[in-house]
Amino acid sequence: MSGQTNVGRSDPGRGAPRAADNGPTESDHPPKKLRWSDVPGEPYRLFFPLGLLAGVFAVLLWPLFFYGLWFLYPGPSHGRLMILSFFGAFVVGFLGTAAPRMLEVRSLSWPELSGLLAVYLTGTAAYFGGALAVGDAAFFFFFAGFAGMLAVRFRRRSDLPPPSFALVVWGYAHLPIGLLLLLAGGVIAGGPAWTRIGLGIVSEGAFLCMIAGVGAFFFPRLLGCPPRQRFPGSPVPDPEWRRAAIAPFAVGGLVLASFVIEHLVHGSAGILLRYAAIAAYLVRMVPLWYRPENPGFLILSLRIGLLAVPLGGLAMALFPDYRMAGLHTVLVAGFGMITLVVATRVVFGHAGRRKQIEGRAGFLAVVLGLIVTAAAVRFLADVFPGAYAALLGKAAFLWVAGILVWARYTVPLAFRPDPED
Repeated sequence: MSGQTNVGRSDPGRGAPRAADNGPTESDHPPKKLRWSDVPGEPYRLFFPLGLLAGVFAVLLWPLFFYGLWFLYPGPSHGRLMILSFFGAFVVGFLGTAAPRMLEVRSLSWPELSGLLAVYLTGTAAYFGGALAVGDAAFFFFFAGFAGMLAVRFRRRSDLPPPSFALVVWGYAHLPIGLLLLLAGGVIAGGPAWTRIGLGIVSEGAFLCMIAGVGAFFFPRLLGCPPRQRFPGSPVPDPEWRRAAIAPFAVGGLVLASFVIEHLVHGSAGILLRYAAIAAYLVRMVPLWYRPENPGFLILSLRIGLLAVPLGGLAMALFPDYRMAGLHTVLVAGFGMITLVVATRVVFGHAGRRKQIEGRAGFLAVVLGLIVTAAAVRFLADVFPGAYAALLGKAAFLWVAGILVWARYTVPLAFRPDPED
């Protein structure tokens, strides 16, 4: 995989090559209309907004339930909607856009994208209706089907992704593996334990691995410094590429094994193992102390998100009675902020607006403040059970407010064509 020599093509936040790193401004190109024939090549344009809608309604289920406006207890459905419908949409939208460019292969077709959308909507609707098994089955086929589409293209590749993407593959594999365990939990020996393992693999393991794998290559670019892994473009891994892939591959295996250790051997040991493995890999690959020339709220959001992940994991390990509070720190302030950072870079980069987010980008400060506050209030809901419902409702509205502010500045750009195409 090329590093500096293929910056434009291989940058996950930006599809086509560009002559200058700053990219075009809106005034450099006349406005164009988005062609529907271009959408399958950039599926984030559909999946990002769909994920936002699913996430907003999934969070609002709690206050609706407490106010007597929703008839089903949201617990099981809420978790799956946030992980699979919200985060899952961003994963497929991002990888469906970036992976074909990295491999230099054809993008998705409309029949493929339509099939994915149909299964995604089926699974999401099933979760809202409380049909967990139907939703789990639908999302198994959603993730497995998308993996099959990428596997066909991988065989025809003209280039390789960076070695850190071995961890992305591991993380993505967590999704169908975890869903299979959820589906089989009721019929296999020790079913409840394997169901908990499946939930952990889906909700934590998948996104820990994918964030670390993508981040090792992508986050240094956001910080304005070159990635530590640079390889000449080639469809065949050379010995150096293979050696560099050993560490991310091993980390992915440790993360998967940590859930078995947590639920069958020792809870805190399994939690510490996976968060320590991910933190060590990211510290090795991402110069978090690097001071960019144009620091802004996008970089601050990234750093806070990356800090929230190990802090939440540490809270889960040290204070088992507050495991859900620590987990929500990981999910809301950690995974949530990092997801929005990457999505912001993708949307603004593809709309020719990259320079707008390299500065202060004040709307990101509002989003960051609302989401971090939502994570703190959600943490307090478990600490003060007497105020659980009230605090949960406040956390939900804060998070939704942050997402709506983010959507106001990004969703319209998702439907604007790339000025370089």
